[in-house]
Amino acid sequence: MFDSYVIKVNDNFIKNPGLAEEIEFKTFLEFFSPKKTEQILDLGCGYGRYSLKMAKYVKKIFGLDVSAKSIQISKKIAKKNGITNYRGIISDFSKPYIKGFDTIYSINTFHHIDDIDSFLDNIKLSLRKSGRLVLFEFNPLNPLFIPFLIKIKQVKSHFNTSYIRSNLPTLELLLIKHGFRRTKLKRYAFFPTYLYNKYFFVKKLNEWPCMFPLINWFCAFHMLEYKI
Repeated sequence: MFDSYVIKVNDNFIKNPGLAEEIEFKTFLEFFSPKKTEQILDLGCGYGRYSLKMAKYVKKIFGLDVSAKSIQISKKIAKKNGITNYRGIISDFSKPYIKGFDTIYSINTFHHIDDIDSFLDNIKLSLRKSGRLVLFEFNPLNPLFIPFLIKIKQVKSHFNTSYIRSNLPTLELLLIKHGFRRTKLKRYAFFPTYLYNKYFFVKKLNEWPCMFPLINWFCAFHMLEYKI
């Protein structure tokens, strides 16, 4: 299934990203606050959309994904762009990863995981003491995801119990259960961010709903930082 997501991928996201992609990455980067001394892991990295850009901000970055095709493409793009501190790994998330990571982050991956308990246990085993986990995750309570997923033809892979489970209260309970404590939270966007490419005023409009209690429960994404 995930191999089909990378049929037409190229390296434009590194050199010539669209405005929406550039704003999204910058927003995540500010929240993430990487350090040049860190060794980090991108769980569910896909073709390296985030990890290959993050590489210049950290000591070493590992990208892990279930899709062999995605990892193959990420390695080709890394080589083409002279990114030497990236390593792509194929894994089904069923066992602990390389140990001793300073930070593990995951971009919209939790809602694809069936065995979430093993997934979280493996993350904990792979982090060094006082390491951190950073999440950027869909909010299934946002009503605009329904027409968006229909538009991009990914309804089947998203409308399931794993997708519903990625709401903030359920995520919090799962992470507390596995010994994580939240240290930061940012609610991000309400309307689809790809609209920035056509209508820049949508960026300002997108910031407004995230500022108000109750309304912000329906934001499009959550950025979360946890420590063990």
